[in-house]
This record gives sequence, structure tokens and C-alpha cells, in this order.
Amino acid sequence: MSDLPGPSRKSIRTSQREVKSCGFCYRRKLKCNKVYPCQRCIARGLGELCQQETVLVNGRIIGGDSARTSRRQPTIAQLTEENKTLHRKVSAQEKVIRSLLDQSDGTSVKESNSAQGQQLVPRRESLDLESAKSESESRGPSSRASTAEAEAGAAELEERTEYLHTVGQLFGLSATDIVGRQEPSKLFGQSGVYTLEALCSLVPLDQSTALVRYHCNFIHWIHTVFHVPTYLREHDEWLSGIKSGLGEVGTYDYYALYFAVIACSLYFMDDKVANAMGFAQDAILVLPRFWFDISLQCLQLSGFMTSPSIPILQTICILPTIAHAFDGSKYLASLMHCGLGLARDLKFHLVRSEGPSALWGGYVRSEIARRIWWCLMIADSLKPGAQHPFHLIYPAAWTSPPSNIDDSALSDDSPPIPRPLNEVTCVSHLLLMGRLADLFRDFSHTFTSKSSASSRFRIVKTFAERLDKLFDAFPNLRPREDEVYPEQYDPFAPFDWQCWSRYLWATAIPTLRIELWRWFLGRSYTDERFAEARQICVASARAQIAARKKRVPIMFQKNWHVSSYTVVAGMVLATELIHGKPDETERFGLHAEIIEIVNFLRSMENPDAMVKRGVQILDKLLAEAYAVETASATASLSNPMIPQTNNNFTGSDLGAAPIWPLADGPSDFDSDLFDMLLSADAWAPPSSVE
Repeated sequence: MSDLPGPSRKSIRTSQREVKSCGFCYRRKLKCNKVYPCQRCIARGLGELCQQETVLVNGRIIGGDSARTSRRQPTIAQLTEENKTLHRKVSAQEKVIRSLLDQSDGTSVKESNSAQGQQLVPRRESLDLESAKSESESRGPSSRASTAEAEAGAAELEERTEYLHTVGQLFGLSATDIVGRQEPSKLFGQSGVYTLEALCSLVPLDQSTALVRYHCNFIHWIHTVFHVPTYLREHDEWLSGIKSGLGEVGTYDYYALYFAVIACSLYFMDDKVANAMGFAQDAILVLPRFWFDISLQCLQLSGFMTSPSIPILQTICILPTIAHAFDGSKYLASLMHCGLGLARDLKFHLVRSEGPSALWGGYVRSEIARRIWWCLMIADSLKPGAQHPFHLIYPAAWTSPPSNIDDSALSDDSPPIPRPLNEVTCVSHLLLMGRLADLFRDFSHTFTSKSSASSRFRIVKTFAERLDKLFDAFPNLRPREDEVYPEQYDPFAPFDWQCWSRYLWATAIPTLRIELWRWFLGRSYTDERFAEARQICVASARAQIAARKKRVPIMFQKNWHVSSYTVVAGMVLATELIHGKPDETERFGLHAEIIEIVNFLRSMENPDAMVKRGVQILDKLLAEAYAVETASATASLSNPMIPQTNNNFTGSDLGAAPIWPLADGPSDFDSDLFDMLLSADAWAPPSSVE
């Protein structure tokens, strides 16, 4: 029987009541939303043929073409869905046609070659559909069987890349074009794609639930800026409304948060897990960047500067976890500083744990506000530039630290009861990061308040001792030298994130020591009073590399600081190679260590922007070391009385400023290795870096 919903292929049936469903849904006993065209017919690509079922009621014909039912105008999302189905059908038919043409051309070529020895005839790329059908019918049952197999294979291929086809249809691009785009953000430069209906079309309906739950299970502990039970409930209600066509489309700030969440999920997710969810390899490569750009565009469209909201601030806190992969760390830092001001506009700096929660919308919203403020303050205090003079640092706020409580124990029905700090909850990592931010906040204020090198050196020693005591209240998160990290994990079981946190701290603590001592590293090569800074920095760099070499799951290595801190460790060793006057054995060892770091970074399967920039910096430092060694050897050969030294080399032949500060006063901050790593042009003078 034909799938046509009209009565042209069947007799009119008699009924005691009017049938509101369309013909297709009624005959198959499917639930119809009783508007024409209905959602099912739109999904089939036959919206124009959807009409009310025709029945004979008390001698009157009701329904069909003569029905007085108004036809609604489909939305952009529905038209996109209908076009997607039609494109899939057309693509499947074209693959069938090409398969038939290949068979036909192959037969004709064989006959032609055997008779006349002519060259292969180029096969045609398209043919009229009716002629292909006639050829198929004339070839008998075996040909029709192969046609069915080809059509099934084409349908399976289209199903795997269905989401990329949806994106392509909305933006007028093919899936290949989307994968090849170097700057997917420019997709939003086209007109007509700013509507909420268009954003709704970009929701991966089949994988959305799995992506959101993956984020809550594996990534939420890093930021904890939304309440997991509440967000899951809201997401499921919103998604079911979209699928049924009866729910609300959403708002720009909600889409900004949603696309940030799923972008993080797919970025950190193992490829095998993503493939099991239905994402092809091309989609795994392109979609995290695409969703990241959509989230930023939704922030802009929401008018976040004039109308801040909790979803906007949650988005600003989540996006930096993957910004480094798309070379967005620099402007995301500015965005987070802007978010700090927006949070102040919402009075988040005044949320006290003992205050009335009703002022903030209940216990849950009060707790989320404190977590958001904590995230923004951490980001502002831990920026390398926060230790430079004249950096704008907000005074201490009244906001209490977040409560040490799991989301499952947090509700509006009863006041939260915090757990002791030595008990791990989903907020423990954030609380520990807050203590680290307090340490560097105090260090920045104290260090810049002194002017003499001796006073600053004593301050660095004091705060280095304070850093060693950071984990006293959080013993379960202290890095362990003998820890063996699990290489496999169940993506659907509850994830124990503590091992991931310990790995992050194991790779971070050595570089945090370098960050404290870095102001005296350059001076230590000319003044033996500060030799301790040099020894600690070199030892910390090697400790960081040792922690980095441990076998861990791939997602453990995707955090931004794991890559950037590895580069910093290589820069410290390169500085020792250039300025440390090592003997032949030490020089060979340092050179081998740096080469090992560079090769390790280059061997990464999907290097982020930080890794690519770091490799360039380390290559230039190696070239500088080679230039110093060559210049010293040449000078010694020309005049044996000249000692072989490279202390005065500043890289001037590369057109660069000195790498390390060598004098007292404000010039200490003119050249900073962290600024060198985060700047767009690593070798540009500080005054010209944009």
C-alpha cells in the first residue's frame, strides 16, 4: 500500500466520528500531533502530502483535500528536517544510479576493449531518475537485489554523517566543506542563521542526552558551576519538547550554555566512545570547534553585556576548559575578567553562606552563585599577568567559599550541610584551586609591594613553603609518586575523577614553583646569591616532564595547562642550555631532554594551538642555543685567550629582547616566559605585542 496520506489509493471508510490524525499516522496507528503537516510527515520529507484522514461520518465525507483545516507554515527547523530527509533519499538514489552506471559502463568497456581496444569511457555523474529505474527493471531480480544492497549501504552512510549533513543544509555547505573549514566561526557570518529555530536545528537530537550526561559524569568536577540534577531535568524536558514539536525552542543564553557543555564532552571524549554514540571521525574532528563557536555567538546574541544571567556566567566559566584547543585562551581570559564584572552586577560578591538563601532563589541558586564567583576569581588570580605591577585585582569579596557538598545532597528543601574538607566531594578540586588562587593573590600583592631584590627573594621563599602545604587539608588530592593511572574506563559507569585531579596537580605543582621563582631565574645566571632559583626551576622542569611521561588516558592530557606547562618546562631547560655554561656532558643531556620534549609534543595525535605555539618557541630556543655555541667556538678559535662564555648573549641576532630579566626594578616584568607562551607573536617586543 502506498504511503500517500490521501484517499486516492483506497476507498473511503465509514466511521462514527471524525478522525483528526493524518492518513499516514492513522493507518499505522501512530501518535499524530494533529496539525498539518504533522511532525512525522515532515520527518519523512512528505509534508506537502500530509492531510487529514478521509472518513464517512453520518453520510458526510470529512477530511482529505476538502477538509476545512488550516495548514500551518513550517518553521525553519522543520523545513531543515524535511530537507534533510529529502537529501538523504536523493543521495541514496544517486548512489544507486551510480552503482548501476558503473555496472553498465564496466560491461560496455569490456566489450569495447575486446573488440576494438579502445580506452575506458568516462562514466556519467548523474542521470535522470526514471531512466535509471527502467534500467534497473530491465536487468532482472539479481540487479534489483544489488540495487537494494547499495541503497541500504548508502542509507547507512548517510545515517552516520546525518548531523554534519544537517549543518551543511542549514549553512549551504557539504560535510566535506565543513570539515575543511579553517575558521568555522565564519559560518555564522551568513544571513538568516541567527534565529532560535536555526539553533534548534543544530541540536544533535540522537546524541544530546549521552553528551550531556558524559559532561556531568566526567567533566563537571572541574568547574561545578551548574547543579547536575537540575540541569539534567531541564535538559530532558527541553529535548523531549523539541522532539515532539510542542516544547519551547529555547533562549540564546540557554543555547550558549548547552553548546559549551556538549563541545567539552566531545572534545574530551575518547574517539571509540564518540563512534559508539554515532559520530563519524570527521564529526569528531570538526564539531567541538563548531559548537565552541556557536556558544560564543549565542553569548553575543544574548546581549550578555547588558543582560547578564546565570547561564551566561556558567558558559563563561566552562568555555576556557577547551579554548586553548582553538587558540582562544587570550580572549577567553578577557571574557572571564568581563564575567567577573557581570557577576558583581548580579551581586554574586555578596553571597554569604549564613545569609538568607531566599534572596538568591533558594539554596541551590545560592550555592551555584558562590561557585561561579569562585571560578571567576580563580581565573583572575592565577593568570600569569596577575603578578605584574599595576594589575587590576578586585579586593576580597564577602562571598563565602562554596560548600563542600555533592550535588546529590544539595536541594532547596533543606539547608546544605558541608562535609569536612578531607572528605572528597564534587567541589573539592574547586576549593583546592581557590586556595591556590589565594596563595598567588597574596604573593602578587606582597611581591610587587617590595622594590629590593633581597626582599623579593625572601618573599618567594616564604610562598614556596606555603605552596608545599597546599594539600594538608585535601590529602586525597595530593599527587602520588607511585600512582598508576587507569588506561581504560567505563564511559557509562560513575567516574572516579580523583585520579585525574591528582594527575593535573602532579603536572601543575612543578610549574607553579617555576612561576614563583621565575623572576630570579635570569638573575641567577649572573649572581650566585640567587643560584637557588636556578636549581629549583631546573629540578621542577624535570619533575614536570617526569609526571608528563606517565601513561594516562588521552583525556587526561587534554587540559590546557598539561600542554602549556610542558612547554614551560622545555623553555626552562633551554634557558639552562643557553645561559648555564654546561660542560660537554651536561650540554648533551640538556639538548637530548629538549629534543625529547619537542618530539613528544609533535607526536600528539590532535595537537592544540598551545602545543603548536610551544613547538615553535622551543625550536627557536634550540636555534639560539646552537648560535651561542657556534659563536663561542668561533671566538675561541680566533683568540684562545678569550674564555668560552655565553652569559652576555641576549638573542639580539634573532631580533628579540632578552628572554630573562637581569636587573632590579620594574624591568623585572618586561620579559616573562608565560607572556611569551601566551602572546600571539612569541618573539615580538613587549611593547608591540597586541
